[in-house]
Amino acid sequence: MSLRPLFPPFRVLQGSLNHCRNAQHLLMQTVDEFQVAFSVVAEPYNVPDHPRWFGDDSGSVAFYWRGGEGTTPCTFYLKEQGCVAVKWGLLAMIGCYVSPSRLIADYEEYLDRVADCAAAYLPCPSIVLGDFNTHSRAWGNTRDNPKGDTVLEWAAGLDLRLINRGSVSSCVRWQGETVVYLTWRLPLQCV
Repeated sequence: MSLRPLFPPFRVLQGSLNHCRNAQHLLMQTVDEFQVAFSVVAEPYNVPDHPRWFGDDSGSVAFYWRGGEGTTPCTFYLKEQGCVAVKWGLLAMIGCYVSPSRLIADYEEYLDRVADCAAAYLPCPSIVLGDFNTHSRAWGNTRDNPKGDTVLEWAAGLDLRLINRGSVSSCVRWQGETVVYLTWRLPLQCV
């Protein structure tokens, strides 16, 4: 007897384009070359008016779905500042971007909006992914900060499970390296 997984394996790419046109072209080349099914992009150069692009209200986060014949369908669900959500097959995909300059109270309010978005998909599984711009040893940083503690409390309250493995830096600058791209999942609750 063979058990087929509920979700076939697929590739997801996360990154920040820093509003750079050439970086967006490189993203599209990478998606094509490595057959990436789904991409979440912080600070895209632009969000084209195209049925495979889904962006938030402010242009700070977007999804690109590779699509094509015979692939899992993807439909738009919700967008607001710093958050975009789509339904991809049985999965809810929620993309996030939080500016590092947000004060802690604004940060908490933002996380509450993301939680509301994820709750709208229950009881089906959700993936929450993006640039959280925070630090915690829990996901491979060398230090913690108050926003990291806030994210950990928020995730625990939603029963989110961190998918990140290892501690490869996702932001490398002259000031240092950090892990800011996080991927969370809500436990599977529907069939």
